[in-house]
Amino acid sequence: SSISQYIIEERMKLAAEMLRNGTLGVNAVAEQVGYRYYSNFHLAFKKYFGCTPGQYHEEQIKKGEKQK
Repeated sequence: SSISQYIIEERMKLAAEMLRNGTLGVNAVAEQVGYRYYSNFHLAFKKYFGCTPGQYHEEQIKKGEKQK
């Protein structure tokens, strides 16, 4: 695993955590984890998690509602 792969992994983990917290939208999360362009974040997230950031965010909201 290269340094760049490690950085991507850490960014994706942080992005997932931020999306689970639900306080920021997907565009803001992309910016917070260092992606200047949302499209680049979208592609990297989908490659890493197998779903888009929006889908992941919606899934987390649904899980949160079920827990209430």
